[in-house]
Amino acid sequence: MIASGGMDGLVMVWDMKDGSRLSNLKGHTKWVTSLVWSPIHNQNQYLCSAGKDLTIRVWNVSNGTSHKVLSGHKSCITKLLWGGDNRLYSGSEDKSNHHSIL
Repeated sequence: MIASGGMDGLVMVWDMKDGSRLSNLKGHTKWVTSLVWSPIHNQNQYLCSAGKDLTIRVWNVSNGTSHKVLSGHKSCITKLLWGGDNRLYSGSEDKSNHHSIL
């Protein structure tokens, strides 16, 4: 699978083999600025998306639902990174860095 995010706030998940769209993940109210997949060794397949709406969404890709919504940044989130111990790190134009345990 591969994921893409657009200016319409939609996150799309695609099948890499045939190019078909597997799901549309709706939740962001402004454009998507960053995407990151959970490490492959995790039991569940999660995708995180960040947007200009100042939220981070953790998606359960297997059922297309928003698992968690994280907030705290005061400006556009520009970076996401999965770390060890199920930590998610984020960076923003507000020059702050946050981490959350998922």
